Amino acid sequence: RAAEPGITHLRNTYADKIRIVWNDFPLPPTIHPRAREASNAARCAEEQGAFWEYHDALYDSQSAWSAVRDPSEDFLALARRLNLNEEGFRSCADARRHDAKVAADLQEGRANGVNSTPTFFVNNTVYAGMRTAAEWDAILKPLLEAPVATQ
Repeated sequence: RAAEPGITHLRNTYADKIRIVWNDFPLPPTIHPRAREASNAARCAEEQGAFWEYHDALYDSQSAWSAVRDPSEDFLALARRLNLNEEGFRSCADARRHDAKVAADLQEGRANGVNSTPTFFVNNTVYAGMRTAAEWDAILKPLLEAPVATQ
């Protein structure tokens, strides 16, 4: 959540220049009990073309849904607010249709040495921790301004 301003800056400033790939890495239930369910819900929204909108809504309302025992109604309310197909979203979320993808992302992260969130990879360089807009600019501008090597 702390990295969201930097991620928003990336999306708004560099979306036409870089490829952003989001992989899920939900924290363990002892740290964030609802993270895996939230990841699955976001992937259900992705089925309807609304991953980033749902992602933003999840972070905006995290203090509400992360404290409840069963956040399914909170997640459904976010889907309604975004005008997603309610039945399709509910069916997907209830079935935890994307749990295998979330688990695979988690395994891939671990295999690549990820042990905390957020962790970012830029051209195979790892950046862990919060990244502000200024930090992202310092990382990306030189890469984007560098001449492209030709063979």
